[in-house]
Amino acid sequence: MAEAQFLEHIKDQTEDQKPKEVPELEFDDIEIGSLTAKMKKELEKYTGLQFLSFNGCGLTSLDNFPNLPNLEQLSLDGNQLTGKALSALASLKNLKVLTLIENQIKDANELKPLASLPLEHIELAENEIAKTDGYRAKVFEVIKTLEVVDGFDKEGNEVQDDLEGGNLKCVASITSLR
Repeated sequence: MAEAQFLEHIKDQTEDQKPKEVPELEFDDIEIGSLTAKMKKELEKYTGLQFLSFNGCGLTSLDNFPNLPNLEQLSLDGNQLTGKALSALASLKNLKVLTLIENQIKDANELKPLASLPLEHIELAENEIAKTDGYRAKVFEVIKTLEVVDGFDKEGNEVQDDLEGGNLKCVASITSLR
């Protein structure tokens, strides 16, 4: 996607709002590939962003990822991101929810760059890591602040959630009743 199209997409979503008053932006299913310095600079104007989504954008790296001090939820599903890319998220000091479904995360150690964030919830389904026995426990070990990994808490109880509302409700899973 050319920078001009990217900027036009932002304009379409924000209408007449001031950048600091925009709570969310979505770029789902728009082929971006990688963020440019100009895209980063534009996104950093949106200091009030709490939710940002780049699902299915063909991202292969997170170079030039913007520093968004109020971002709480980030969705990066359906891209081609490896663990190496995650270090670009270290500046997101308020990030609580991160979805990385259907990327190329292979090992819990690849998540170490996220350990300093206040993450409460991470989704890793459809990554290589999710095919590994006991991966949730390893992820909880790497990121100590987590409460939920792929819909389950540390005790193995299923958690029903409303990610947009940020509400997490714990329910007993069938496995915990056995």
